[in-house]
Amino acid sequence: MFIEKGAFYRKAASVVMSELYQQYNKQDFLDDDSFVRFVRGEQSDAWEEYVQSAPPNLREFQAARAELQLLLTAKRILPSATAESEVWESIRTSIEQVTHQSHLRVVRKRWMVAAAAAAVLVVGITAYFQLADKKVHTEYGKLASIMLPDSSEVLLNANSTISYKKNWENGQPREIWLNGEAYFEVRHLKQDSLPVSPSERFIVHTKHLDVEVLGTVFNVKERRGVTEVGLRSGAVQLKSHQGQQLLLQPGDVARFTETTQQLQRTTEEVNTVSAWKNKQLIMNNMTVQQITQLLEDTYGYQSTITDSTILNKKIQGDITVNNEDDIIFILSGILKMNIEKKDHMLIFKQRN
Repeated sequence: MFIEKGAFYRKAASVVMSELYQQYNKQDFLDDDSFVRFVRGEQSDAWEEYVQSAPPNLREFQAARAELQLLLTAKRILPSATAESEVWESIRTSIEQVTHQSHLRVVRKRWMVAAAAAAVLVVGITAYFQLADKKVHTEYGKLASIMLPDSSEVLLNANSTISYKKNWENGQPREIWLNGEAYFEVRHLKQDSLPVSPSERFIVHTKHLDVEVLGTVFNVKERRGVTEVGLRSGAVQLKSHQGQQLLLQPGDVARFTETTQQLQRTTEEVNTVSAWKNKQLIMNNMTVQQITQLLEDTYGYQSTITDSTILNKKIQGDITVNNEDDIIFILSGILKMNIEKKDHMLIFKQRN
């Protein structure tokens, strides 16, 4: 069957874009100018076809559309002259703070200004600030590199989540909420000998600890009721929610354990706890149980071991880890066992 060349290329482009959109999460859809026009009713064919294809991220698509529709359908409520002036000044300031961001981000911000004008205050402004929050989540086996609003950098480990305000306000602390593990390189803002101002503070909140720094490089991990902080450079002040405090120096590693409610330094080396960012696993007498927990936390594999005595065996050595198979191969050789992957299970079997 003959296919006109132009139609062929349009079809090929459509397939490529469909594959790209299937990688989108809710935030990606909200940042897409074409998606915004679709929700506003300005174009529909391509997006309707995308919905009809039942993509794997259809739930993310629907959540993004519902959020934008809420903003678009908000009723106009006329504010006082003073309140209106304050709202527009806030929006103008936000626009100036993001001029260095990508084109898509700027397009979205411009659209947000237009939407806020049609739904000033109450519902409209509430939705605006909800959309201003940023959340990044990594899947099992995946890493993500993130540039924060102040140009600090974060490498987010697998199966982890961070959230923060997309625009940090002047005079306010820089705050991050972490669930999982991340490696931070924080931009140093303090340039004088005066007391630390609120805007110079950088705080990472975890379930049990607040990690506060000025400018430093450190690793934070929170898994299975244990929060671990390793400091490479600078200084870090740890504060538990129970009131315990601990000041770390470069090279220090500290741990808070949920069961004991204790915050204390450990003898572990900082290079060990942050080795994952270089795709390394440093096993300093790690037990098999700790390794299987790492496989579950990082790659989503649960383990079935009939001989429970194996769990207490300790392993020493360093390996390069590109994926879970590298760990499984080494573990199988050391234990002299076959390890079978089935769905999301690892089944340990004695060799005949």
